[in-house]
Amino acid sequence: MSKLIKNIGTFITSFAVSFVAIGVVFPLIATVITVAIYLFPPPETNQQALLYGVISTGILWLLCALFCIHFSTARGANIRSYHLLKNRLCQLGARLGIDASQPSPDENTRMALVGMSPTDRICNRIALRETYTYYNAIKEALEGPPSRASLQWVLGTGYISVWNMVHRVDEAILQIEPRELVIHAAIHDKLSIQDSNINGRDELLDKLIQAIKDIDPAAMAYFSEHQPYRNFDEKLKKLAHYYDENLNKLVQIVSQFDPSFTLTFIGQQFVEGNTDTSTTRGTSDSTIEARARIALRSVRRALNEFRDNRWEGLIRARIRLLGAIAHTGLITYILLAIAILRKAPPEIIVAATAFYVVGAIAGLFGRLYQEASNSSAVDDYGLAATRLIATPMLSGLAGIGAAFISVLIAIATNTSGQPPKVGLSDIFYLEPRFLFAAAVFGLTPNLLIRSLEQQTKRYASDIQSVQESEQGSRSK
Repeated sequence: MSKLIKNIGTFITSFAVSFVAIGVVFPLIATVITVAIYLFPPPETNQQALLYGVISTGILWLLCALFCIHFSTARGANIRSYHLLKNRLCQLGARLGIDASQPSPDENTRMALVGMSPTDRICNRIALRETYTYYNAIKEALEGPPSRASLQWVLGTGYISVWNMVHRVDEAILQIEPRELVIHAAIHDKLSIQDSNINGRDELLDKLIQAIKDIDPAAMAYFSEHQPYRNFDEKLKKLAHYYDENLNKLVQIVSQFDPSFTLTFIGQQFVEGNTDTSTTRGTSDSTIEARARIALRSVRRALNEFRDNRWEGLIRARIRLLGAIAHTGLITYILLAIAILRKAPPEIIVAATAFYVVGAIAGLFGRLYQEASNSSAVDDYGLAATRLIATPMLSGLAGIGAAFISVLIAIATNTSGQPPKVGLSDIFYLEPRFLFAAAVFGLTPNLLIRSLEQQTKRYASDIQSVQESEQGSRSK
């Protein structure tokens, strides 16, 4: 009995989420249904047209919400992101030594799985606990009750939250993985950062190269493209090379008189004695490697935050557009309800509908043309589709506004000296010049959302720069 009650509660929750998720477009659907009922065939009273329209829309809304329950879950809202996250979860489970028969090993087993002993530094034990804590949170989010119907999946914020946890695991695991895997991760980060739009790109590359040099100097052969003088012009490169050659000659001459003397040029300081930086600092090799791993973790953190912030920007833009769709549809329905309650003749409703349709079609074609020129391959979590829905709705209202503007122009150009009497029948009637004005005004919403589109394009460009930098380097 308790299981049945739980299933009923889950169904009610899923249905409520689906009902709210698809509700942003139903004010517009209510407008279309009400116009159809008002015109074909006209009811006995105007109030009946509004009542029948609300009832019909409510029934359709409930049926659509019932069939769209799956699309409000983690698996159905964004299939690509869900499967990518599941793949990363399996990969993390393999890296942490977790399988189905051993889903939660104890602390000693965890350390044995990653080659650590209980006497290792406390920072590594903390990093290990972080990886398992985030892993369990990711697994719960994708496979537990949170993966069921929720607005966070419909809006896309749930996927961003899970990706943030995946990235935290990627960062923490750098402190406890074997050197070979750490070097592999550093190569991947280097390919992602170079030629990208991330702030402080060169500083991050410098930190990454120095960390790899501290961990395994032999691995520097895989980072040969990173030149130490890449930020200087050719003259400064030649000058630095000249001083290095003369410094080596000076060392050779002095060494003939004192074989125990060595001189090393590090940065902009002359250090006499041993060239081993670990000896000069009085630190052990394990301490140097631990610090280098922390540096690599900070580089990975900067790269992940750069990506996550851009994804969050796309999600926020989509949420704002969804709000605009809901408000625009509600305003449209309110205007229609006012016209019907004031007993507007069917001819006026037909003319207003024609202006709305012409403006919506013009705006939709303009939006399709702009979307066709957008070659971004970044997953925008439905932002482009949301723009396609929002634009014709805004363009339709602009088309109706074109009729009011035309009348205002006629009033402004009136030279009779008497204020003209203007009614709804003088504004909403089918005339070619009004239809042309509706088509022209239907293109204006594309101008209004251009700033938002440019901002989202910058986000997508930043994300794509990281991906293309890595892919381009692999193809060389």
